[in-house]
Amino acid sequence: MYAIIYWETSDCAPRAIVHADGEMQIFGKLKDADAFANEFETNIWDSEVPYFGVPPDVDGDGKITVFIMDIEDGLSGSSYIAGVFLRLHEYDPASFPSDPIIQHSMLMEIVHIDTQAISSGNANGTLAHEFQHLIHFNSDPDETLWIDEAAATFAEFGFVAVPASTHLHIQTFPAGLLRRVGVFDAISV
Repeated sequence: MYAIIYWETSDCAPRAIVHADGEMQIFGKLKDADAFANEFETNIWDSEVPYFGVPPDVDGDGKITVFIMDIEDGLSGSSYIAGVFLRLHEYDPASFPSDPIIQHSMLMEIVHIDTQAISSGNANGTLAHEFQHLIHFNSDPDETLWIDEAAATFAEFGFVAVPASTHLHIQTFPAGLLRRVGVFDAISV
């Protein structure tokens, strides 16, 4: 098992689903947690690792922590930040004692998924997107942003069933531009 999933409730008491030794232990109540964890274990991991490589393992536990929470983004209405991978947590604070930012590292593989992504049905795609960022950081931490985002978007839409409304956004992409820069071939777009 590869994932540890935490759910932050409205009373700020973390609920956890922990995958350990092939046995799932559930603390608290989360109706769709099993399906979410299973999607990561059987689809996202198995689809992304062969294409993008193995994720880092700075904490040595072989697991990815997924923290589901209300990401404080200052946005209103239907706009929200669906997920975040912070490379900060891949650095060991002991190796950078004079860096005040890295001193806040949790030294673990972690992605954050917004609760609105869960309620809107976009959680699996968001997890695939953020997991690709984590893997990509391991293989090329200095990658150009647009290439990393293109790969993450490919992971999001290429490996996970996404809500039908999302396909409307894809149809508006400038296909000619994507072919010219070599992101997709003519058949894909």
